[in-house]
Amino acid sequence: MENKRRISFEFLIILFFTVCCILPAAYSSIPFYLMIAAYLFYIVYLFLKKDRIISKKEILILLGLIVYMAFIYTVLTDTTTISEEASNREIKQFTSKLYQYMNMFIPILFLDWATKRSNAFERKAIIGSGMVLMFYTMITTIRELMVNARIAREWTSFEETAKENIAGYTFVYAIPFLLVLFVYLLKNFKKPYNKVLAVLAIAFQLYFIVLSQYTIALIMSIFGLLYMWYIKIKSRNIKILFLIMLPIAVLAIPIIIKVLAARVPSEEISIRLNEVYDFITGSNKDGYNLNGRLNLYGKAIKAFLFSPIIGNRTLDFDGHATLLTVFARTGLLGGIPFVLLLKNSKTAVNRYLGAEKRDYSPFWLMLLLMGFTNPIHSSTSVMFVVLFLVPLTMKQMSIERQEIDGKQE
Repeated sequence: MENKRRISFEFLIILFFTVCCILPAAYSSIPFYLMIAAYLFYIVYLFLKKDRIISKKEILILLGLIVYMAFIYTVLTDTTTISEEASNREIKQFTSKLYQYMNMFIPILFLDWATKRSNAFERKAIIGSGMVLMFYTMITTIRELMVNARIAREWTSFEETAKENIAGYTFVYAIPFLLVLFVYLLKNFKKPYNKVLAVLAIAFQLYFIVLSQYTIALIMSIFGLLYMWYIKIKSRNIKILFLIMLPIAVLAIPIIIKVLAARVPSEEISIRLNEVYDFITGSNKDGYNLNGRLNLYGKAIKAFLFSPIIGNRTLDFDGHATLLTVFARTGLLGGIPFVLLLKNSKTAVNRYLGAEKRDYSPFWLMLLLMGFTNPIHSSTSVMFVVLFLVPLTMKQMSIERQEIDGKQE
């Protein structure tokens, strides 16, 4: 890795994907077949590179699994998002799923650039661009939330052909990972002004998550922070005490939220916290609550058990959980390769992070929990943040910390 301020062609490619994967307006403005072409171009570009860490075999396995998942969905399932009268319906279904899985797993290849062919200036530029785009999207969404409190949820249900489509605002699911990342940065920053900025960023993200009405995102944030705390505990006795107290703390969450709702000065936040309380306790009258979610998850499990090998061509419900619906829709034929994609991605991240891989474990736990509770496959930013932006930031922090320690010696 060089420290020169040069800008490489590969950096520009990764910057392009950063914008497209994070910024909904960019995502929705580029035809998906052009994005597929862009992904394929980068795969070929990386395949022909000699100075890379990832092997050609690993690249081919990744691409093969992605193509297989798109194929198996096309063969084994019916889609409800493409009209039955549409021409070349199977091809459209295949390319749609291909695009979806490319969005999810191709970002893992960008770590090869970060490892072998990037310099500090380029890495910081990608990290900074990613952070700015995430916060810009949150700020623009908050403006709309002030007008319509449910706008973020309404955006997610827009049709692909709708003029107002902003590519599904499920980007909110990526915020918990960003929030936990800033807590990690807060603990590792040396300079006071960096710590202040991290605290402000954490407060803003918590405010956004509560305001946007994505209750699961708030719960995932709490679990991620608790696990980050747990892995830092060195005493075995304290760890045991932590595990004993954890169920009590989880049961106390609704009470804490209710108390906070009554104490916060902001009426908007008070309303949102009460909605979170209603979701958890099942008090929500419109059916949007934890009991309703658990019912959906149960249906997905039953659907898988009904046809465990080839899955179910159609389902009369939305399982609302990627790791459950993959098995319910495609059975073991699709579920096992999907798990393999996740496993290979985790291996690639651990290889890149090296000694820092233990600090990454809370993000992996959050991803699994999110996969069991939410449709992470429909969000372009979740996997990009988890598989690329988070490890890139953590590694850069480690490099800079080592440089500072080296100078002090």
